[in-house]
Amino acid sequence: ILIVGDLGNMGLPPQRAVAGAVDRFCGKFVCDVIVSIGDNFYTNLTSVNDSIIDATFRSIYSERLLEKEWWVALGNHDHWHSRYEVELHYATTNEKWYLPHAFYDRDVKLQDFTVKHIILDTSLFLPVTGDDALYTSDLPTLNKTLQPLEWLEKQLNDPTTLSADWIIVYGHHPMLSSSGEGDNINLQNILLPLFIRHNVHLYVSGHEHDLQYLEKNISIANDNSSFVLRQLISGSGSLVQLDRNTTYTNTVFHVADYGFAQLKLTSESILLRFVLYDGTIPFDRTIVTR
Repeated sequence: ILIVGDLGNMGLPPQRAVAGAVDRFCGKFVCDVIVSIGDNFYTNLTSVNDSIIDATFRSIYSERLLEKEWWVALGNHDHWHSRYEVELHYATTNEKWYLPHAFYDRDVKLQDFTVKHIILDTSLFLPVTGDDALYTSDLPTLNKTLQPLEWLEKQLNDPTTLSADWIIVYGHHPMLSSSGEGDNINLQNILLPLFIRHNVHLYVSGHEHDLQYLEKNISIANDNSSFVLRQLISGSGSLVQLDRNTTYTNTVFHVADYGFAQLKLTSESILLRFVLYDGTIPFDRTIVTR
């Protein structure tokens, strides 16, 4: 699984460099699916035939990559001026752009293990502030109408989740971060109790324009046990931010450079690699075992 985040930058040179690195990587290694972890477009969309989709997606990624299935998550910028409506419509015209709903799940059954993938629209969980408040008007209504938290609880209690060997949740906004907006306490308050209760193995996010892997050990009250929140950030598919809190204690790895992430799953482990635009692999580690 490849994770490319915050890629919607109109095919400018950094995005093209990362797209080239993804193509070269998939020429050497198995790439089953690509996850776009939100902020898929930073420019307004008018229809599925909009040239912006060509400039940001169809003409940027190689034929080899466009033949892969792309699991698409929505980010805060996808809600600006209701761009998400065009993205949802585009999914009905391109079967490789998989976005059936603002949130959805994918069950993957392999020979000796199963994986439950849950893709969220984290903007629906959060207060609308800053620039998002200027360009987004329908998030409170969508939250009330779509009931994402109720849906997530139902998915985590579904038999396919309870029997899965691995549970991975994807959402644009990180819960932990050593850069940018820092820890998102609102999101932690909503998601962490569910992650602990259902032993979610990994949370995949973007939003911060860098590459990070973070772990936080959480003691469970009234129980002599703990839960490890494992989270990666892959948000430098077209933009990079250089700020960093160097005293942040949950950081395992951080690099401010253009690139993407790879997850390699087996029945026994999940391996995480970060790959930079020039093909360098600065992080290559098994992050969880069974």
